[in-house]
Amino acid sequence: MEPRNEHIIDDLYRNRFHNFEAEPPAGIFEKIKSSAGNKSGQESYFRNYRIPFIGASAVLITGLVFLYLNLSNEDKAVQSQDIRKTAVNNTVKAVSPGNVKNSKPVSVNTEYKKDNSNSTSSANTLVKSKLMTSAGNDETVCGLTAKLKAGLPGRQTSGSWKCDEAGVSFRSGGYSNPYSDPLAEVDVNSPGKYSFTWTETDGKQSVSDDVVIDFVKTPEPDAGKDAMICGNDVELKSTGVNGFWNWMEGVSYINRNMAVTGAHSKNAGSLKFIWTEVVGNCLSRDTVNIAFLSNPVAEIKLAETPKCNGSPVTLFTRTEKGTKYDWDFDDGIVTSRTGDKISVYWKYGTEHLVTLTASNGNNCKTSSELTVKLPVPPVVLFSHVAMDESAPTVVYFVNRTTIGSIAYSDTHNLKFLWKFGDKAFSVDENPEHLYVNKGSYKVTLAVSDEKGCSDSSSTIINLRGNSKSAMEIFTPNGDGINDIFKIPPDDLRDFKCVILSNNGEKLFEWYNQEEGWDGKINHKGNFAAEGLYYYVVTGTDERGKPVKLPGTVYLLRK
Repeated sequence: MEPRNEHIIDDLYRNRFHNFEAEPPAGIFEKIKSSAGNKSGQESYFRNYRIPFIGASAVLITGLVFLYLNLSNEDKAVQSQDIRKTAVNNTVKAVSPGNVKNSKPVSVNTEYKKDNSNSTSSANTLVKSKLMTSAGNDETVCGLTAKLKAGLPGRQTSGSWKCDEAGVSFRSGGYSNPYSDPLAEVDVNSPGKYSFTWTETDGKQSVSDDVVIDFVKTPEPDAGKDAMICGNDVELKSTGVNGFWNWMEGVSYINRNMAVTGAHSKNAGSLKFIWTEVVGNCLSRDTVNIAFLSNPVAEIKLAETPKCNGSPVTLFTRTEKGTKYDWDFDDGIVTSRTGDKISVYWKYGTEHLVTLTASNGNNCKTSSELTVKLPVPPVVLFSHVAMDESAPTVVYFVNRTTIGSIAYSDTHNLKFLWKFGDKAFSVDENPEHLYVNKGSYKVTLAVSDEKGCSDSSSTIINLRGNSKSAMEIFTPNGDGINDIFKIPPDDLRDFKCVILSNNGEKLFEWYNQEEGWDGKINHKGNFAAEGLYYYVVTGTDERGKPVKLPGTVYLLRK
């Protein structure tokens, strides 16, 4: 009886559950079987009431089966629909939960089995649980290495990677077969887009997903070689094309976005310059170290306003301990050195380039130049014209002094000093001088400007004596000696004498040969200035012929 009861339970179970892939809970089934086959101390009681007990058990099992059928009815309908679609397409498309690439289909290969039992249900085909997977998101990576990011396979499944492109290698840190590592690393030989397929299987069905990775060549800039720079300025030379230099406090650039540019550091010391090359979203950096070394000071200043050639010029420089100084004075002659002051003068020229080179222990050198411009001195030239080569005579002097090869003007504020060689002198610009006696006379003209520059020139005038001359000299100074200029006695009728200035203006005239000129203008008491005057004597001689005798007279007030 006991085995038969057990077979009844088994038959009942099979009849109610043969259409379902998933079996009812095994625990429930075992409890039913255990209850039916209990051989405890109440065995006789069970035998007496076995028919009612079996009936109650059947009712209980029927209720449980009914409940199970109702709960899974919706699932069965879905399964039946999927079975019908599969019969036509033999393939279904599934999307991995949480996969952001919602538009990308996932291929699923599924096996189906037809149960040849007595069931007439539409769900005669058994459907296995669907596999779902993800190969990760498409992405762009910088360089030729990427890390794959497939979904981790389940306990009962395994996966593998595949790539049809050439030049691809897989690496794994935890799998002996790197193709089985969902997080494998891949290396490619050249940049570009590569497609990777991740396939997951449980031995009966498989699912695949693709991911495309764009490998972008990483820029490889060269920021240049490390260097030591004397001073605070450096020219940076990166091989980059599109990028920027790093910002640092105390550093200024001509253009921070140019690979080749100038940079200035306020302070001495070592600085790290970083060039960042940008290609799309990829960045690459290179560093160059620049040591800025202190430059020595080379400074030249004029301590005072330069004077003319021959006068020392004082230069000022600031010296530092441990610094060597080399001077070039452009043929200048150093007269003294006192502390930071140097005195130098030049014999010739008006413009001189002074150069100072300073060098220190860092092997850094600094040069400084100063152009010393001396005032342009006057160059004295003059000419002269004598009324006669014999004394007494008047000599006229013409000043031809130049300033920088240009004739002087009133704006130069020049001063003149003439020395005529007979102890007489003049400060006029263009004087005239009466030489009374014969002899050789050295005439000198000295010219100076307001800056103290001067020059001079001399010439020799030779005069003979004892020659006849129409020129006379008189001295109307009131001493009673030679105060009146008279025409020597001559038998002239209708006598007339006229005194003229250098401009031809008539100053005085008289008609009596015994009279003369007292040095006054037109008999009005105004005295004529000292100098040379012209006279003209007219009349008729004893034969009645007209006479006209011109001449010169020199008025001298001594």
